[in-house]
Amino acid sequence: MQRLLLQNEIKNVSDAVNKFVLVLQVAIVLFRTLEEFYDAPLSVTTLPLIIWRFGAIGIGSLLTGAPST
Repeated sequence: MQRLLLQNEIKNVSDAVNKFVLVLQVAIVLFRTLEEFYDAPLSVTTLPLIIWRFGAIGIGSLLTGAPST
């Protein structure tokens, strides 16, 4: 019984760490995207470019940090 409780506790901690890493990864992608366009004037062409860069950086970040299992 104690072993099962310990396994559940380890799973809960692992899930919390995974969620934290995901949130941190999204924050880094947002920061890197907005950093590029901080001084750029907001226009009709800038917004699609921001969305494109967010997607490109996000996909690159996921591919780089993808688990090998």
